[in-house]
Amino acid sequence: MNLRTRYARKLAWCLGALLCTSCGNGRVPVYPVTGKVLMGGKPLPRATLVFHPTGDSPLHPVGTVDDDGSFQLTTYDQGDGAPAGKYQVTVEWRRLATINDDRPPANSLPARYARPDSSGLLATIAPGENVLPPFELTRGK
Repeated sequence: MNLRTRYARKLAWCLGALLCTSCGNGRVPVYPVTGKVLMGGKPLPRATLVFHPTGDSPLHPVGTVDDDGSFQLTTYDQGDGAPAGKYQVTVEWRRLATINDDRPPANSLPARYARPDSSGLLATIAPGENVLPPFELTRGK
């Protein structure tokens, strides 16, 4: 991550924190979350992650994997992060649809990664900036 990107993320985080404390918009505070998704050490570009809270929250932060395997979570606004808490994580990786597709493309990952109760992927988000350890997926069932 280059200096400009780090500066922009820190500035966005500071502005987001200021907005959360200065206005009563009813939003739960969120905190920046970044990480990587890899399979066999290689990135899964365009894979989609959904963070499913283990508590009562109705919010499900999402992220899309970049070409280098990295992602950042979004709850309200692009890249704003996720509320503090514990999550079960799902990942799906679909090829791009074409004009001739009459059905959505199939998930290219093992089906277990698409369900919170079987993915085995867990994350804890804390107040402040969160850099998660990489999610290393495997092809086995």
